Parts: sequence; structure tokens; C-alpha cells
Amino acid sequence: MGPLLHPTPMGCALAATMVVAGAPIFGAGLRALRLRRRLRRLARPEGATDGAGLAHVQGRVALESPLVGPLSAQPCAGFVLEALTESQRLVATIEDRRAFRLIGDGMAARVIGAESVAWDLGITAERMVRPGDSISQNLTALLAGSAEVAWVRRGGGTVTLIERALLAGERAHVIGNVRFAHPHEVPEAVTHARTGTDDVPLPLPLGSGQDADV
Repeated sequence: MGPLLHPTPMGCALAATMVVAGAPIFGAGLRALRLRRRLRRLARPEGATDGAGLAHVQGRVALESPLVGPLSAQPCAGFVLEALTESQRLVATIEDRRAFRLIGDGMAARVIGAESVAWDLGITAERMVRPGDSISQNLTALLAGSAEVAWVRRGGGTVTLIERALLAGERAHVIGNVRFAHPHEVPEAVTHARTGTDDVPLPLPLGSGQDADV
């Protein structure tokens, strides 16, 4: 006959604590597993999808409002500007992300809610700002909103700025809930937006087929 286990008050309390602490971890893991399985089943169409709901849409980025990257000065749908000290410690993150369109074959998808979702962006520009360096008026206004960057510069420190931007005309992938737009929601004509660097408007093609919101 095997040994008998006699529970103790301390052992019961420890077991209950482990069960309570493990429940959120198990729930998060289960949600991640379900989402991973669902993402694997998503199609990867070129700007088109078979129906509403969760989908993976891709196409070329077209702007809805004039915006340029603070370092690259290239038209973009949004950017993230990271400020690091000489020891490579991140001290500030400045963001400006806006709605934009994905243009594919026979369809234009309008991506909304961009400011509240995760963006995976590559580095588009990088600059080291040393004490006494002159910077543009736009960059000065952006950095003025960060007390951490101002403190580093006042102390004579060097700041490394890294820009991550979603550039106009770049291919992008978006995973989100798709809703097909009603006829009265689809613009009848091609609209234009200033690039922000000159007086030449940037055309926004709307596609010849279906229009959807993502």
C-alpha cells in the first residue's frame, strides 16, 4: 500500500493560491491559442475579402490626410518617433497615427481606429541630435511635448531619434474586422490630400470595385 498524503492547512492555502494565480495565465494562453488558430485560417487576398468579419487584407497605402515623417519628411499614414539617450535608454515615444486606405485589385479598404491598435513598423529614418544642433520647426514642436527629452537636452545630453513610419505607397497588411460600406458611404470621386512638403496634391485612388471599412 502506497504512502498516505495528509493535507495540512499551509498546503491547502498554498494550493488554493496557485490555482487562483494560474487561472489568468491559463485564460490568456487559451485566448492566444484560439486567436492563433483563427489567424492561420485567414485568407491573404490582394485588397479583397469574401465577406465581413475578421480578415487579413493587404494593399498599397493611400493617405486620407496630409502627414509627413518628422525625420524622413516623407508622406505617411502615421509614425512613431522614439527618443533614446546616449546609453540607448528609451526616454520618450511620440506617435501620430491616422486613418488611411489600402488599395488593392478591385477594392479599397478604409482602415479606421488606427490610433488604438498595434502597428508593426520598420525604421524609416534615424538621427542623432547633439547639444547645439539646429532642428526643424516641426521636430521642435514634437519634442517640446516630452519633458524627458527636454530634460536630457537641457543637461547637455545627446538624443538619438528613431522614426518608424507607414509610408504612402508602401505595401501593408491589416488584420481586423471588415464591414462593407453602403453605397452612400463610398465617395463618388477621387479625393486629394497635400503631401505636406510641397503644393502638389497626392491622388487617392478609391478602386473600381467594393469598398470596405477595416
